[in-house]
Amino acid sequence: MTALPRPEHVTAAFEGADGLLAGFSKDMTWIEHSTTDFRNTMKLKESVEAVGGHCVEAPFTGGMQILREGKMVSLVGAKPEVFEGAIADLVALSAPRLVRCGEFGHATVIKVWSNVLCAAMDVHIGEVLACCKKAGLDMNLVFDAMRVSSGNSFCCK
Repeated sequence: MTALPRPEHVTAAFEGADGLLAGFSKDMTWIEHSTTDFRNTMKLKESVEAVGGHCVEAPFTGGMQILREGKMVSLVGAKPEVFEGAIADLVALSAPRLVRCGEFGHATVIKVWSNVLCAAMDVHIGEVLACCKKAGLDMNLVFDAMRVSSGNSFCCK
């Protein structure tokens, strides 16, 4: 199981005599929780499968507030016969809500584009707040009004 910040960290965890790949054998399963590079993840998947192992991608999503509440979501890409059962139960310990995204690789694509949407919302929130400030509005009032209006987003919290 890996949950690391960058693609090079995941690759480093796999390499060398003490790396994860060196310890893999037939029918073992790699669970990848990292939000990482699609091509790198697919390359590591090929390495795991070359030794007879299985792969499940299960990046976490939901943001820091959801994490603090213990309600993380895991986007899952894997063959059903690999994921269902004990592996699903294991992933559910960290993320009680699982969203099946199809085959391995699909969850990473969805996660990255979800992050792009979140970043775009953050930029727009900043622009709106700057315009409201320039208009001389009370920023506490603006925040309170937007939180309960159609402009609300978990990005505002």
